Amino acid sequence: MLDLRHCVALALLTGGTGAEIASAQCIDYGDFLHWEGSLATPDDALGIAADDQHAYVACAHSGLQVLDLQDPARPVIVGSAGLPGRANAVAIAGDHAYVVDEVGLHVVDVRDPLVPQLLGYVDTPGTAVAVAVEGDFAYVADLSELQVVDVADPSSPRIVGTLPTPGTIRGVAVAGSHAYVADGLGLRVVDVADPTSPGIVGATKTPLLALAVTIAGGHAYVADASGLQVIDITVPTSPLAVGSVDTPGFALGVLVVGDHAYVADNASGVQ
Repeated sequence: MLDLRHCVALALLTGGTGAEIASAQCIDYGDFLHWEGSLATPDDALGIAADDQHAYVACAHSGLQVLDLQDPARPVIVGSAGLPGRANAVAIAGDHAYVVDEVGLHVVDVRDPLVPQLLGYVDTPGTAVAVAVEGDFAYVADLSELQVVDVADPSSPRIVGTLPTPGTIRGVAVAGSHAYVADGLGLRVVDVADPTSPGIVGATKTPLLALAVTIAGGHAYVADASGLQVIDITVPTSPLAVGSVDTPGFALGVLVVGDHAYVADNASGVQ
């Protein structure tokens, strides 16, 4: 394997009589985004979650696909589970994958990644497009409403709370006692301390169309059609936009790792 760390010597001509090394700059190419591996999936890959060894892909009409990532350069599909509708998104918590499709939320046992097993299902009123899990509850973005689903018994999930929002919900994230909803019009902060009675406690608009959200520290990172929006949520009742960056196209998804945010942009891939 090639060592990605290379030193580039900068030679400067001096006095017209020769060259000398003026300085050396070390570049760690591992710090830059680069393709390491890829795999064609049976259908459109619409959502993904991962743990240390596997990736779980919501694969449209091919359901849930489980990929082995032990060799990141050569990922391989090792298991799958069919769903009745188009798989739109997936979240992982413990031994279970939570997959949403056109008809609702499905709980899948992934203790044996080679043979994922459907355990339970609950219908949602609309089209489920995103999901986040915290403790015994799954939070489902159901386009016009946020659905709170009790998954304490994975074989019998049940809706215990519902909250309409002014816009169309495309993304949801949860941290502590609050859910954060990207509903097209902007970011909604939802108090879910009582999951049976969720309520909006704060909101802020985004420039165009809020499509996805993730939480890191005291900030919400919102993928908006205008780019990435960074919102301070240290006071949940008063979310405050503190930064933004334009991306070439529509920002469709966002992931934060350490000091970096990775934005999926429909025009130019990952930013």
